[in-house]
Amino acid sequence: MHAPARLTAVAPKPMVCDAALSQHATAELVFARVAGERPGRGVSEAEFSRFLTDQIAPRFHDGLTVIDAQNLSPRPADVYGPAKVVMIVLPGHPDDGAQLEAIRAAYMGRFNQQSVLEMTHQDCVSD
Repeated sequence: MHAPARLTAVAPKPMVCDAALSQHATAELVFARVAGERPGRGVSEAEFSRFLTDQIAPRFHDGLTVIDAQNLSPRPADVYGPAKVVMIVLPGHPDDGAQLEAIRAAYMGRFNQQSVLEMTHQDCVSD
């Protein structure tokens, strides 16, 4: 029997952006559009569009990108289905994190979802 392989954490290299790019914090939010724990029709395109207009755009009005996606993360009932990914270049305000959390909480409450995946990171971005 072999000993399990050891994983070693590697510190990320400092980010260096090309001259035409600048470093910014970015966020990606992944919204499942399938029904929550109970069977149902899920979140329609029109409902998501209203949510985007009511909850996301007012908080991050400098722009964002919305991508259609397929949710492949297993749930207790192995429910897979459509999702939306919202990509935001964060403006750098002290309340950016609180604004993202408010969006996540609003979606989970309105559409009976267990979670909204949030990924934040530093990226090189064109202005």
